[in-house]
Amino acid sequence: MKRYFIRTVQVALLFILILACIVLVRTELARWKKSAPIQKKEPISLADKQEYAHRLGKALTFKTISYQEEENNEWEEYKNFIKYLEETFPQVHSTLKRDIVNEHSLLFTWEGKNPSLPPALFLAHYDVVPVEEGTENLWKYPPFGGVVAEEYIWGRGAIDVKCSVIALLESVNYWVQQGYQPERTLLFAFGHDEEVGGRKGAKKIAELLKERGISPEFSLDEGMAINEGIIPGIDGPVALIGVAEKGYLSLELSISTQGGHSSTPSDETSIGLLASAICKIEQNLMPAKLAGPIRWMLEDLSPYMNFPMRMVCSNLWLFDKVLTRVFANIPSANAALRTTFAPTLFHAGEKENVLPTHAYAVVNIRMLSGDTTEKVTEYIRKVVNDKRIEIKEFSPEKTDEASPISDRNAEGYKAIAYTIHEVWGDIPVASALTLGGTDSVNYVGVVKNLYRFQPLKFTKEDLELIHGTNERLHVDNYIKGIEFFIRLLKNVGK
Repeated sequence: MKRYFIRTVQVALLFILILACIVLVRTELARWKKSAPIQKKEPISLADKQEYAHRLGKALTFKTISYQEEENNEWEEYKNFIKYLEETFPQVHSTLKRDIVNEHSLLFTWEGKNPSLPPALFLAHYDVVPVEEGTENLWKYPPFGGVVAEEYIWGRGAIDVKCSVIALLESVNYWVQQGYQPERTLLFAFGHDEEVGGRKGAKKIAELLKERGISPEFSLDEGMAINEGIIPGIDGPVALIGVAEKGYLSLELSISTQGGHSSTPSDETSIGLLASAICKIEQNLMPAKLAGPIRWMLEDLSPYMNFPMRMVCSNLWLFDKVLTRVFANIPSANAALRTTFAPTLFHAGEKENVLPTHAYAVVNIRMLSGDTTEKVTEYIRKVVNDKRIEIKEFSPEKTDEASPISDRNAEGYKAIAYTIHEVWGDIPVASALTLGGTDSVNYVGVVKNLYRFQPLKFTKEDLELIHGTNERLHVDNYIKGIEFFIRLLKNVGK
C-alpha cells in the first residue's frame, strides 16, 4: 500500500511538472507573437491643427439632438448641418455622389476605377443625445458652443460621433485635393437617428444599398477604440476592433390582480408578485462563457501582458474556468461574458392607500451571440415560473438579434489593424465584442463583414465623457483620427 501511495504521488508530481512546463513554454512563446513594426509609411501632412479643430467645433454648434419623442427634434438644425457640410467641403460634394436618404441621412459614393472590386463602407452618425436637463450650468463651455480651448474641442458630439463624420469628410477632402481616385468604390453613410436605434436613418440607407444591389465587402463604424488602463496586465494603450455586438431586447412583465383598500391587503399583491419575479431574474443569470470575441481578445493581447496575465491568457485551455469566475465578479467584464438582464422600469399604483390591480416592469437584455430573442424569452419564462405574469416584448421595433461575428482574417480587418500600426506604432491590436448598440446592426445582411473601431485614444476618464457633462476631445487626438482615416482610405482603396 505504501509503495502504491508513493508511486501515485510520483505520477502526480510528474504530471504537475509536465503541465507546468507546457504552461511556461506556451507563456514564453506568446511573447514572440507580437506584430512586426511598420518600417515605411507614406508621409501625411496635417499642419494646421486649429483649422481642423474649428471646423469640428462649428459642426458641434448644430443641435441635431435625437429625442425619444421624435416630434421634439429640431429638424431645421439637421438641415442646417447638412448645408454646413456642403459649404465646408465643396470639393467633396462636387466629386462624390450624394444621396439624401429619408430627408436627413446622407450617403456619399466615391466611384472607384475598378467596378469589379466590392466597395467598402464607412459609417458614422451626426445626431447626438440631449444634455440632461438641469446640468447645463455644469458645463465649462456651452454644450453647443463648439468652443476650441485649452487644447480641446468642447461640445455634445465631440466624441460621439460628429467627430467621425467630419474626420471622414476631411480625409476624403485630403485625397480629392490631391487628385486621387480609389480603385475600389468607397461609400460613406451618415445616419441621423442612431441614438434612438437608426431605424429611419441607417436602416433606410441599408435598404437603398440592397435595392441597388450593392454589397460592401466590409464596413467600419464606431463601437471600440484605443483604450488605456482598462486591460489587466497591460499599462499602455490597446486598440480593440469590434467584430460583433450584442443583441438588444426589452421584455415587459405584467400582472393583474384584484385591487382593494390597503388596510385589508391580500396575501399576494401585484407589486409583490412582480417584485418576486424580478428578483428571480436577477438571481438566475444565464451562464458566463469565455468564448468568441472575448476569448480572442485575451489571446491576441497575451503577448503584451505582464507575466502572470500572459501565463493565464496564453493558456486559456487550462485557466478559462478560473478566469471566467474572476471576470464574472467585475461588472464591465461580466457584461462581455454573458447575456445580461437589467430591470429598468417598474410601474404600479396611483395612490398610497389603494392596492394596484395592475403592475408592469421592463427588463432590458443584451444578448451574446448564440442567444436569440426566442431562447432568452423562454429562459425568462422558466425562471419566473408564474403563469399569472404575462411576458412579451416591450419595444419590438428596437429588438435586434446579436450580430454575426465578422471575419477577423479578412482583408478589411487586416487593413484596419495595419493602419492602426501606421498611426500609433506597435501597440497591441485585438478583436473584441462591442457591448453597446451601433448603426452597424442595421446593415446585417447587406455588408459582409461589420467592424467597429473609432480611431481615438481614450482613458477611463475620457470614456465617462461620452453622453456626459463636458464632453470634449483633445485636438491632437482628433488629428490622429483624421490621419487614420486618410491612411485607411488609401489602404482599402487599392
